[in-house]
Amino acid sequence: MEKRFGILIVDSDEEFRKLFRGMLAGEKNYYIIGETADPRAAVEMADHRKPDAVFVEVVGLPEGMDVAAEILRRVPTTTVIITCTADACHDVRDTVREAMRIGVKDFLMKPFTVDEFRNAMRNTLGKKRVISVPDAPSSGHVVAVFATKGGVGKTTLAVNLAVALGEHTGRRVALADMDLEFGNAAALFGGQHPKASIVDLCQRPGRIDEGVISQVIERPTGYNVDLLAAPSSPEQAALVDGEGRQEQRNYVGEVLGVLRGMYPWVVVDTACNFRETNMTVLDQADTVLLLTTPDMLALRNTAACLDLLLGQLEYGEEKVKLVLNRYNSAVGITIGNINRGLNYQISFSLPSDAVTAVNAANTGIPFMKKRARNQLTERIVEIVEHLAGPQGKGNAKPAVGKARAFGLSLRR
Repeated sequence: MEKRFGILIVDSDEEFRKLFRGMLAGEKNYYIIGETADPRAAVEMADHRKPDAVFVEVVGLPEGMDVAAEILRRVPTTTVIITCTADACHDVRDTVREAMRIGVKDFLMKPFTVDEFRNAMRNTLGKKRVISVPDAPSSGHVVAVFATKGGVGKTTLAVNLAVALGEHTGRRVALADMDLEFGNAAALFGGQHPKASIVDLCQRPGRIDEGVISQVIERPTGYNVDLLAAPSSPEQAALVDGEGRQEQRNYVGEVLGVLRGMYPWVVVDTACNFRETNMTVLDQADTVLLLTTPDMLALRNTAACLDLLLGQLEYGEEKVKLVLNRYNSAVGITIGNINRGLNYQISFSLPSDAVTAVNAANTGIPFMKKRARNQLTERIVEIVEHLAGPQGKGNAKPAVGKARAFGLSLRR
């Protein structure tokens, strides 16, 4: 049976909603699961009904862009398309740029035709969470380092994990900086920005293969690490996964697929969001290291994230490993408290050691390269041994637990 796609309409113009209903009345592949002019109701409807696509007005409805962002935060697997009348959108380019920044997939000018609607559906639903698979067999292990907010040590962990994996296995490890807007993994290797980045891969015509990637990766001296850098400026992110792409391709998926065939280990530093790039990385990853810190805000965010990864995205618990960073028993919350509160076991805890981390960042030498023996470096080694094992084979053990107490207050 052919799949039918549910549509949610969020628009202040009752006449437009009526026309939209009439337009879809003759469409066998699409149906309306709800419509509203109320921003709060729109978010609740999306959260409960999980539409395949949401059409959100962004000018007549002043909160439209906020509604789109909140729906994408709560239901990242849905597709959001913004709508706007020509006379209301004084600067369409800025509107589209802001929309794409928050993860919106397309933009339609009202009134639009049935054909324009169908094209938008094909171009967005057809591409949703597309995973590119390389032609050749691949065997590398992809480790995604992810967090729900910045400033928790995500990049520091990704860089030092890659360095430690290279030291431990004696083989070259790929470090891919996929924080396309604000990635700074390169800075932890000395501060000088690389000459090339992932943007260069996306500007070349034709297939992305090992030869092309070899031309743009950086090889920091003295490390078993090959670095694929993030764009040099935030606006270049659109050249990789936004409206600036030369072709409507999932470049990130293609790149990760080729890296997996080139390297035994691929460590990916992600951004703190659920846009197309991150969804691709998380889908392709064999292991997701979900980083959090021992404060209530971070733990609440982590609870919601676990619900998404394990529930909506249906990742196995053996894939998602919870890492507690900057742990200090003096803060008044224990690992046992966190395990019970999240009902999910912390796989690894990293001690609070600002001196080691900040000194490494300031000198441009990852602390795992210095081989200083302290609790922080020893815990990183534990993660490496858990992942690679003595022969470089994965030996991860699944965590336990499904319901997360912290997350209950976040669900509507």
